[in-house]
Amino acid sequence: MSRATAGTFNDKAWVQWVGLAFRLILGGLFVYAGFIKLLHLPAAKRDVVAYQLLPHSMAEIAGVALPILEVSLGLLLIFGLFTRIASVFLTLLLVIYIAAIVSVWARHMIIACNCTTTGRIVTEWPDALRGYKKDIVRDVLLVLAATWLYFFPRTVLSVDGWLKGPKVGYDALDTAADDAEDLDEAAASS
Repeated sequence: MSRATAGTFNDKAWVQWVGLAFRLILGGLFVYAGFIKLLHLPAAKRDVVAYQLLPHSMAEIAGVALPILEVSLGLLLIFGLFTRIASVFLTLLLVIYIAAIVSVWARHMIIACNCTTTGRIVTEWPDALRGYKKDIVRDVLLVLAATWLYFFPRTVLSVDGWLKGPKVGYDALDTAADDAEDLDEAAASS
C-alpha cells in the first residue's frame, strides 16, 4: 500500500474510529499498568530483576523507568498527541516485553508478569507456561493495534487532528509527492 493509498484509507471515518478505539485501549492499558507499578515500585523493581536480563542495578533503574514510560506513552495515546511516535515506542516496548517472556520461557524459569496486577503467585511450570502463552498472545495483539496506529495515526477526537486541522494528514507532503510521481508516470505512459 503506497503512502497516498494509506492516506486516503486513513480519511475514511470507520478507520479513524477504529484508531480511536485502539488509542484508548492501548493508552488506557498502559496508563493503568504503569500506574499500578508506580504504586508498588519495590515490586515493580523486583519483577524486572526476576527476568535476569540486566545487571541488578540496571534492572532496578528499569523497574522505575518503565512505569513512567508506560504512563507517558499511554497518556499521549489517550489524548492523541504524537500518535505515530507513541505507537512506535509502544511497539518497541511490547517487542522487548515479548522477548523477555520468551527468554524466561526458554530458560525454563518460573516467574509471573505483574503487568496489570499487584501480584500473581506462580509456583509450578504448567501455570507459568500458561501465563507466558497468555502474555505473549496479549502483547502480540497489542503490537497489532500499535502497528495500526502507526500506519493510520489520524483518528477522531485527537489533539493531533485539532493541531493539524481536518484536511492535513501526517503524510500530506509525501502524498503530494506520490501524486506528482503518479501524474508523471501517467504522462510518460501515454
